[in-house]
Amino acid sequence: MEVAGRSGPQGQVFAPGPVERVVARVESPRKLVLSSLTFPVRLGQRFVQVSSRRTPLYIESTETHHTLASLELPEGFSLSSPLGEAKSETEYGRFLRRERQEGNKVLIEEAYQLSMARIPMSKYDGFSRFAADLDLLQARDLTLEKR
Repeated sequence: MEVAGRSGPQGQVFAPGPVERVVARVESPRKLVLSSLTFPVRLGQRFVQVSSRRTPLYIESTETHHTLASLELPEGFSLSSPLGEAKSETEYGRFLRRERQEGNKVLIEEAYQLSMARIPMSKYDGFSRFAADLDLLQARDLTLEKR
């Protein structure tokens, strides 16, 4: 099977460009697993280092990102089980992710906003859930299968 990019020792496929990174893992001749196509915000790693707090959590500024990613698929492959649309809207911020295939391209759209806030200890669990949900969606692998 020919896949654009350089192949690695464990069947990875590397994206050409100024910075090489693993973009796919070859599971079988008929199946590729793609790593995340967008840059994760890692809210959990940045703001949820402990399971409970004794002081409020301060988010010092509002963050917003809007990302559109497009990937041309190898001939004969299609996206297996695209997410469609996933949304999360809370008092802490919002997140939207859309995945779809158009022709031989996979399109990913993400819109994210984290609001500047003082999160009291009583609402820390809710913020932790929001961060975990967002991180999980962004870390989602995409599976391509040969038709």
